[in-house]
Amino acid sequence: DSSVDHHMRRGDFAKWASEVLGDRKLAAELGRCESRVELQRTADRRRKALWGSLRSAIGEVPPSA
Repeated sequence: DSSVDHHMRRGDFAKWASEVLGDRKLAAELGRCESRVELQRTADRRRKALWGSLRSAIGEVPPSA
């Protein structure tokens, strides 16, 4: 059992996303994760979405994922 699994089960990643990052959408998605792989994929999807939004806002075309 890893520390990542421990913190995932306790909801620490979801709490951090909500309270520190202010990203309630990410927090809700992280709170539903049941595995490390799902946690990583969820965080990566959100990162890509935010990066795409940022690039669009500054006028750059995001690369295809």
